[in-house]
Amino acid sequence: MDPLSQVVLSLPFGSQQWTIPSEGVITIAIAEATSIDLSTAVDHALSAPIDFASVDQAIVQGDSVALAVDPETPCLVPVVGAISRWLVEHGTEPQNLCIVLVRDEGVAQALSEHLDRLGLKDVTICLHDANDPETHSYVAANDEAEPVYVNRRLVDADVIIPVSCARSKHAVDYLGAFGIFPLFSNRETRGQFHCYGRLVQPTGHDKLLHQADQVAWYLGLLVGVQVIPAADDHVAGILCGSMTGVERAAQAKLLESRQQYESLTNPVDLVIALVDGSDPSWTGVARALQAAKRFCCQGGTIVLCTQLHQPIGASLRRLSDAHSSRPQIEKRLSRDAGDDTLAASVILNTISDHHIYLVSELRPAAVEELGLGVLDSAAQLAGVVQQHTQKLVLPSAQHP
Repeated sequence: MDPLSQVVLSLPFGSQQWTIPSEGVITIAIAEATSIDLSTAVDHALSAPIDFASVDQAIVQGDSVALAVDPETPCLVPVVGAISRWLVEHGTEPQNLCIVLVRDEGVAQALSEHLDRLGLKDVTICLHDANDPETHSYVAANDEAEPVYVNRRLVDADVIIPVSCARSKHAVDYLGAFGIFPLFSNRETRGQFHCYGRLVQPTGHDKLLHQADQVAWYLGLLVGVQVIPAADDHVAGILCGSMTGVERAAQAKLLESRQQYESLTNPVDLVIALVDGSDPSWTGVARALQAAKRFCCQGGTIVLCTQLHQPIGASLRRLSDAHSSRPQIEKRLSRDAGDDTLAASVILNTISDHHIYLVSELRPAAVEELGLGVLDSAAQLAGVVQQHTQKLVLPSAQHP
């Protein structure tokens, strides 16, 4: 037997570790998981922000401070815990600090327990619900004379500090450095911003980006924290600074850690996209699929390796409607505002000229109804790999 055929490549995603034959496979290298000390990284970032004074200089004694936390921030619980402890050590009263999360009771419970261990039990944790208008406040009207609504806790705070995962401008839903809007807005607004047709059309995307930046200005955001993702849902670095300063630095860091992306000029016929985390979202899957599509030739195959178990929502179920044409489904999706709407749109616009396989924890029959193939073992994936000649592996594909 050819010795090369015995060499295997490890594919980590979530808590899984599959292997495939490595012959002919190109692997993108990104920042590896390191033993970065989060407390030290947070202290350095908040004490010496980019284009800004030490963060505590922007907070007056007695000010209410709110952290607006992106749910896909790597190492969310320890990172937010370290930021909270730094703020309290630098003068913020624990009872004046509120952490606003997108509705996820499991994360909220884990964070609450972590804060208790840090002696910060008086810090408040709030869950944003896009469906509950009672928890939203009117901020202003945008350039289109449309009302802007944002989570009431954030609007009422004296100081808002966004904490988010740094995303490349290649990400399908990239909307600026602070990422507070539309994440903490109402359901209707989130639907408008996750409309695939607008996001992939340069003029439409620029308009959405302008609106997101405008809301940051309405809210008086001065400084934000961005977490640079590393492999396996770890942290490569933490940045803090003004919106323009932190965006500039974050994009440079991401480009540095993903230099191989720019050297891939020829599309391949198989892309294996690995999605980190034991509880990935449909939005993360959408980002991974859009990233994989960028490198896959027309008619090629994309395999999404995930531990996805988030339910299939109303938007995704539209894909199984055999009695509707693609334009009809696209039109309906453009009016949807679900957490799975963006994923449904990306799948619909990819499946027409690519074969898509999904590794997940969802029911195989339910996945197949979406028009996707199902792989449930490394052996099945190896079989797909052997059917292709030009193969590419994208690690941490939800962070393109």
